[in-house]
Amino acid sequence: MLGISKTSVTHWRNGRTRPDDLAVIRMARLMHTDPAPIVAELHAERAQDPESRALRLRIAGQLQATVAPRCHE
Repeated sequence: MLGISKTSVTHWRNGRTRPDDLAVIRMARLMHTDPAPIVAELHAERAQDPESRALRLRIAGQLQATVAPRCHE
């Protein structure tokens, strides 16, 4: 359904890799949720320096704050 191999999912579950943006978008679409906070958090994990990581985590938090109220409507 998502076009994702079982091996990829196993790697995600074991922490070996993380899903790419397109996989997150597809999964979020199925769950009827906004992929933006999830993508921002994944990019924060991949950040090479603490400043970039902190910025991306802040962005993820801001995005989540705007998404959460809409989920309860």
